[in-house]
Amino acid sequence: DPVMQCNLACRMCYFSNPENRLKTNGMIKKDELEGIAKTLFPYAFQLVVGCSAEPTLMRHYHELFRLAQKYGVPDSSLVTNGQLIKRSDLVLMAEAGVNELVLSVHGIRRETYEYFMQGARYDRLLEVLQTFKELRSGHQGRFPQLRVNYTVNPDNLFELKEFFEVFDGYGVNTLQVRPIMDIGGEFKECIGDNLIDEYKEVIGFLS
Repeated sequence: DPVMQCNLACRMCYFSNPENRLKTNGMIKKDELEGIAKTLFPYAFQLVVGCSAEPTLMRHYHELFRLAQKYGVPDSSLVTNGQLIKRSDLVLMAEAGVNELVLSVHGIRRETYEYFMQGARYDRLLEVLQTFKELRSGHQGRFPQLRVNYTVNPDNLFELKEFFEVFDGYGVNTLQVRPIMDIGGEFKECIGDNLIDEYKEVIGFLS
C-alpha cells in the first residue's frame, strides 16, 4: 500500500470504523520511490500496488509501474475500487506493461454495491468498465487483464448468480470470490455453517 487512506468506507473493511480511519494514514513521497525501486525491484517477481487501502489516492502511483518496467519486474498489478480511475490512467498502465487491473466489486445490483461500498457510485463503476473494454479492444499490444474481487457475505451471496448476466460484456478475465473476514469493519456477518451448502451451490453455478 503506497498510501494508507481510502476514498470509500466499505462496510466489511476497517476503513468503515471511524477510529481506524483516524489512526490509519501516511503516503510514500514521489522522491522516495526511486530508492525503494532500486533496492527491491531487481529481486521482485511481482509488484502488487494496493492491498487494503486505495492506491489511486496517491496521484503519482503510476511511477511505481514505470519503475517496475525499468527494473524488469515480470508481473505488476493494481488493486483498486476503481472510483478514481480515468481513461488516461488506463492508458498509462497499458504503456507501463501492467499485467492486471483488480477491481473491488462487492455487489452485483446497484443497491447492494452502493450499500456495502459506502461512497461509491454504481454508474461510475460501469463507466470504468466500459472505458476499459473500449481501450482494450482498440489497443495494439499487451493490455492489462481484468479481475473482479468480490468479498462475499450472507447479504450479497445469492446475487452472485447474476454476475455474468450483468458483467459478462466487459471482458472480465477472473472472478475472485473471497468470503468475508472480520478485519474491524462495521459489517462482520460471515458465511456460517447454515449457508455452506448455499455457498457451494453458488460457486458451483459460477464454475
